Amino acid sequence: EDVRKEVDHILDRFFIKRIGLRFLLQHYIEAAETRSGVSGIIHSDVQVGRILRAEAQEARRKCRELYGVAPEVVVVGDGEDFDPAMPSRMSPGSSLYENPNLSYDRQFTYVP
Repeated sequence: EDVRKEVDHILDRFFIKRIGLRFLLQHYIEAAETRSGVSGIIHSDVQVGRILRAEAQEARRKCRELYGVAPEVVVVGDGEDFDPAMPSRMSPGSSLYENPNLSYDRQFTYVP
C-alpha cells in the first residue's frame, strides 16, 4: 500500500509538471500573435458561467448514460462581476483550501 501511494505521488507530480509545461509552451507560441482581448492563450472576455453550466450538463448526461444516476451540479454566479483590475482575494502562496470563499461539501463551490 505504501508503494502504491508513492507511485501515485510520483505520477501526479509528473503529469502536473507535464500539463504546466504544455500550458506555458502553448501560451508562448500564441503570444507571438497579437489579437484584441487575448494575451497568449488567456482571453479577457470569457463567459465562465456559461461554459461551466454547459460542461456540468454534459457531465451529468454522461453519468446518467453510464451509471443511471447523476449528481446535482450547481454553478453559482456567472463570473461577470470579475474585475481583472481588482487584486485577488487570495494571497500568493495560499492554498485553495485556506480560502474562505471556497466551500467543500461533496462538491467544490467557488464564490467570488
